[in-house]
Amino acid sequence: MYTPKFDLGGLADLTPTHLLGMSISNAKTLWYREVTTSIPMILKLGLSYHPITGLKLNGEVEQAQSPITYSNLA
Repeated sequence: MYTPKFDLGGLADLTPTHLLGMSISNAKTLWYREVTTSIPMILKLGLSYHPITGLKLNGEVEQAQSPITYSNLA
């Protein structure tokens, strides 16, 4: 069964060598008829450092929130 979801993300240049990224997966889960769905919301935050041309150092942290359950919401 297909469950639609909504993802949102962004990227910011902090300095010419530092970038900050963030994304939210399953920010708003949609429901249809009497479908019971349990989907966790996932938050990600990342940092990228480019000390020299051709070298990128990346780091990312992720946190999954408790599943959101929708039941019989028509």
